[in-house]
Formats: sequence, C-alpha cells, structure tokens
Amino acid sequence: EWQGAGTLLLARDHRDRAAKPQSTARVYCDAKALYLALDNPISVGKALHREDTWGKGDAMEVALRPADLPEGAPILILHGYLNGRIGAAKSGGMSAEQVVQANQACLYGVKTISPTRWTAEITVPWAIVPGAKGSPLPLQFNVTCRKVADDLWLMWRPTGRRSYGVGEEGKLVPAH
Repeated sequence: EWQGAGTLLLARDHRDRAAKPQSTARVYCDAKALYLALDNPISVGKALHREDTWGKGDAMEVALRPADLPEGAPILILHGYLNGRIGAAKSGGMSAEQVVQANQACLYGVKTISPTRWTAEITVPWAIVPGAKGSPLPLQFNVTCRKVADDLWLMWRPTGRRSYGVGEEGKLVPAH
C-alpha cells in the first residue's frame, strides 16, 4: 500500500547527534491528503510508555506549514499516542477552531508490534493544513518520535529549537 512513498530516516536527536534506535517514516501524498507511516523500535530490555501526554509517553509528532508562508504563520502540529489518540496542538499558533477541525479530520492508527516496537499511520487531509487551500503544495515539514525509555527526541531534521520547529531544515515537496 506504500508503493511510491518516500522513506525518511529519523536518526538524529534534538541536539543533532546520531542516535539509536532509529525510526523510519514513509511519506506519500495524493490530491486529498498527506499520508505518513512510522516504524518505531526502542532498545531491547526497555518498555514502551503508554501515557498520552506529549513528552511523557512514546509518541510521534508531525509538524508542517506551507513553504511559501512567512515564518510566523501557523504550524499544524499533530501528536499521535500509543493508545490511538491523536491530537492537534495549539502551540504552533493554530486557532482553537483549527485545532478542533484537525482533531476531527485526521485519521490515525497505531499498533504495538512487540514489547519494544510500535507502528503508526496518519492521514492529514490538505483541507486542514492552514494556507494549503485544500491542495498539495510544498511544505516545511518535520517528524519527531518521542522514545521515553531511551530518553530520545528522535527527529528527521533536528531544528535546534522546539521539536515542532519547521523551516528550511526539512522540506517536503509532493509529487502530483
């Protein structure tokens, strides 16, 4: 089902140091949505943390903003947890109404593969991306995995600032 998707390796911590265990993300888009799948192992002998508070439980974060918007424009931030809950965050400057719309529109699924590995899939409709006008467009983009047992904030593109920081570090250009 992920044929044609791009692969992203999450191999750096938030301070831009090489980190293990690494995670892998697959990214795909069509005219309706952006799709992301993550594979997240933790170290053998450690346990997954199931709390659904960002930073305290194993989770994933997707942050994105249309690339042509100014630096202060809202960032769509989505947190997905091991219990299957997904939530948009206000910390990226989205309005309360935009957060509610994102929570209702995004689809999220998660599966524990083993005691030390979990996977997740998320669908982000273009209609809820601030400034996207319902169509695919180049994005400032990042994906982060929180691995509590390994004390990792594992990122695709370390930003040197908050995990949801997006800018020129990570760009996603949908092929359409």
